[in-house]
Amino acid sequence: MTQKCIYKKFKIEPDILILGKALGNGYAITAVLGKNKIMESVNKTFISSTFWTESIGPTAALKTLEIMEKTESWKYITSLGKYIKKNWAMIAKKNKIKIKIKGLDALCSFYFESKNHNAFKTFITQEMLKKKIFATNSIYVSVSHNKKILKKYFIILNKIFKIIYKCQNGDDIFRYLETKPPTNQIGRLN
Repeated sequence: MTQKCIYKKFKIEPDILILGKALGNGYAITAVLGKNKIMESVNKTFISSTFWTESIGPTAALKTLEIMEKTESWKYITSLGKYIKKNWAMIAKKNKIKIKIKGLDALCSFYFESKNHNAFKTFITQEMLKKKIFATNSIYVSVSHNKKILKKYFIILNKIFKIIYKCQNGDDIFRYLETKPPTNQIGRLN
């Protein structure tokens, strides 16, 4: 599986590699891999874990890896992520809204180039929830996503962007919000 890891794509040789939640498709499992020198140091320590004696995590990991290998899920989610980024850009351009798209294809997001970014982001979530879609300005693409689901999402997002456009040109976004937007944001690196 490590031949599919992101560090290979960017030609980085890490001293230590930790594979977490995705390894078991959400089940509790973590794999720690590393250079011999680092991994041998574990022999001089004691490591304990709450889940060492349970078998659900390792079983889920083995099945997840089997399915990922068979379906090449990383190719699917990367392709879908590119499709999402392309559509975000098209919808923003169509509605004359400046956004900055960033992140890996499978873990992408966009940022409104506006002082009202948080309000616009909150508005997206609010309006999407009304349509029974849990969405904001970022996405963690999974194999459960497909173009049929995304088509509905993009239609709704386009309508939301039309209102955001009006708000960037004099209308007040806060009259559309049913809650206050967050004021303290902790930024992400991707």
